[in-house]
Amino acid sequence: MISSVVRIPLKPSSCTLGFGIPTSLREYDRQKKAHESHGEDHENHDFIFSVERNHYPAVFRFDRFLPEIAATGARIEPVLTLEKFGALLGEQVSVLTLFAHQKDDRVEFADGLATIPQIVEAVPRDYVGILDLCVCQSPELARRLRYERSNIALIRYIEKAATPWRWLWFYLILFKILQTENSSWPNAFDKTLKAFLIPSGT
Repeated sequence: MISSVVRIPLKPSSCTLGFGIPTSLREYDRQKKAHESHGEDHENHDFIFSVERNHYPAVFRFDRFLPEIAATGARIEPVLTLEKFGALLGEQVSVLTLFAHQKDDRVEFADGLATIPQIVEAVPRDYVGILDLCVCQSPELARRLRYERSNIALIRYIEKAATPWRWLWFYLILFKILQTENSSWPNAFDKTLKAFLIPSGT
């Protein structure tokens, strides 16, 4: 039986966009300080070291996209820890988008890198909504979730590397479609894919 959340029209207010990567320089600095406090050998974060601090705002453009996304009515969680991720799913949010970085089969949340088993364990067994994994190269995570959390109505994932600013633009358009049209989330997502000419599953 197909869950009703996949079929019914949704508005952006039913959607949560959660960020494991920093969305501001303040959060960037906090995460870097937390990493360094554990010593150089403690691999707690990775993403913050892939982009120089002075280039961060220009590269990811959060200050441009997040206010516009919020204006559609979508809920934004700018500092998504693994615990908060699980708590949101426990609230049975209709759609949760995890916007995060992956390194060596570990996904980076605001409080550090989490393994696939840790992420699966954080997902309530009774969650029946849509889990949207905007995470680089995440088919293995999606596979494990489908196997161990089979109540999830729909899991969407990315097979290749993801470009953050491009996907921010993508979600802005997606939420605008949900805001202005009487559309289900999967239909709005597919419509946005076609507009961006992005192959499904990437």
